[in-house]
Amino acid sequence: MTNLLINRYFILIVLSVVFLSSLIGLGSWGLTETSESRYAQIGKEMAISGDYLNPTLLGVYHYHKPPLTYQITALGYKLFGFNEFGARFFMQLALIIQLILVFKIARLLLYDREKAMLASLIYFSIPLVLISVRNLTTDAYLNTTVLFSIFFWLRLKHSKNIVWLYLFYASLGIIMNIKGPVGLLFPIIFLVSHAIIFKIKIKFSFHSVLGLLIFLGLSAAWVLILIKDHPNMLEYFLDEQILRRIKSKSYNRSKPFWFYLVLLPLSILPWLWPLIKSAFNKSRPKADKTRSLLVINLLLIVLIFSLFSTKLILYILPVSLFVSLLAAESIDEMTAAESRLNSIILSSLSIILLIILMILPIIDSKYSLNYWLVWALLIGTAISIYLIQNKSTDKTLRFGGLSIIFGLVMLFGSTLFFQKNDLYINSIKRVTSFIESRDDLRHRPVIVHNYLLPSTSFYLNKPITTLNFGHNTVQRDTRFQGDDNWEKYMVDIQNENELKTLDSLLNEPVVLLVRRRGDNIESLRLFENRGLQMVDFDKWLVFY
Repeated sequence: MTNLLINRYFILIVLSVVFLSSLIGLGSWGLTETSESRYAQIGKEMAISGDYLNPTLLGVYHYHKPPLTYQITALGYKLFGFNEFGARFFMQLALIIQLILVFKIARLLLYDREKAMLASLIYFSIPLVLISVRNLTTDAYLNTTVLFSIFFWLRLKHSKNIVWLYLFYASLGIIMNIKGPVGLLFPIIFLVSHAIIFKIKIKFSFHSVLGLLIFLGLSAAWVLILIKDHPNMLEYFLDEQILRRIKSKSYNRSKPFWFYLVLLPLSILPWLWPLIKSAFNKSRPKADKTRSLLVINLLLIVLIFSLFSTKLILYILPVSLFVSLLAAESIDEMTAAESRLNSIILSSLSIILLIILMILPIIDSKYSLNYWLVWALLIGTAISIYLIQNKSTDKTLRFGGLSIIFGLVMLFGSTLFFQKNDLYINSIKRVTSFIESRDDLRHRPVIVHNYLLPSTSFYLNKPITTLNFGHNTVQRDTRFQGDDNWEKYMVDIQNENELKTLDSLLNEPVVLLVRRRGDNIESLRLFENRGLQMVDFDKWLVFY
């Protein structure tokens, strides 16, 4: 039975099951605000305009990040239409590629095919990984390319084939087109630490110079093309979109130093104890350089990104590779009693997640679920866990099976929750569906009060007008606009001169969306005594 993990057909079956499972219900919940809807709308505008070099968001140039993620999203729309499935499809493909790369990297570092397969399955069960592929951002694509760069570097050191060097530099160039220079931190940390720990001399040759030129060409191509029309683009990209994001409290994402120290353990919860046991195993040989490499990379990434002012948990997503490899090492070293205890914990977490899902609507009636499907998932999970726990005598195979189950529970469980509770995951699809369903509303202009809401335009297929009352999301950078057409859809109601524009808008039949927030109370007085009807969607109020 042990050989099942290294059976080629078993691996193909696992990858197929994961991929098909990730696609089930992928488009059944609405785009979430603000990040996902922003990426989705930019990709849509790109696909419609055919301009794949100049991203726009609600008609305003959006050069905050390189365009590769938007281009991939636009391709998804070309294949599947302008919908949530098309927006999210390629992230599921990225997940499969990541699982293959984790397996291959583990083979090169751990020298054990069975352990490498276990590391890949553990990787699939890490909550942080699955979060990254269910919500459209750059993170899943960046993580995939970082894994490619690490794999290419290790293959180069094992085979000495110069092709891997060129592929390594090309992957660095692609990272630049996904995230910019910040994304290079991950492969650089790995390369330097790997060279130091294994005492590898990094030699520069003609091929290194040529590879560096490939990297620079791929990295600079987009910015250089834009400089022709926007001479200050390089300064803008380096200063405002890189340095200021690191140093300043940009986009309301400033977090304390300890942010990752608290959130990371929760985001890798099933493997926290195996990770700690592996990292601080006093009985391991002092010459275990691979273990040192994994621990150092994990710690350095957390430390360096903790120093940045701007923080989101997905910013350190690449640590998932090192978590999965360390956990796989730990399982191999567990005693029978430790193995049994940890497998019970992993099994219990799968069941507990589903029980929480089932009782959530009982605790708070605003939530809803398809109970038949949740019951079916719970029963299927319980039966699968029972068979694995009682039929598998090998701990590696047991943990591999439990990892698959936990990952599938998170995939299906989250889908069942999201599709019935879109308002509470910050989606406004139910609001736009209400507007679309009303003959008297669907053709009216739509105005959004003090919040940038790209998904409104995405779902209603028309421009929307945004009222600016100082919220950080509505501050648009219009320095690169060649005309003033954008002004028709942006009204600064803090400016008394533009209040007349607001009056003229509200004198016609419109639909007004207002987010239920305490800081909106003052500006809402502008809409009093206008005879507007209201529909309450909990987080959003619709006036017409």
